[in-house]
Amino acid sequence: MSKMKMKRKERNQTTSSASKAWYIMPIVFGIIGGAIAYFVVRKEDRGLASNCIKLGLVMLVIQIVIGYSSSYVYPYEYGFLDDFLNF
Repeated sequence: MSKMKMKRKERNQTTSSASKAWYIMPIVFGIIGGAIAYFVVRKEDRGLASNCIKLGLVMLVIQIVIGYSSSYVYPYEYGFLDDFLNF
């Protein structure tokens, strides 16, 4: 193998040194976890960093949809705090 091909191969192996475990941050903590993972990983692996931000946004949308849809299943009862505070 020529030196040029060897250097290219070595460079490709070192560019993605960030662990895939960083995907856990946006899954657990949403957009905040995605932002933290982005700033930690951005210099090592730009693709992984942008995917963490995207995953954090997707998780945020999922949380909003679940929260909004659960308000129809469990509607807010008016006077709940009054009953709770005046036990």
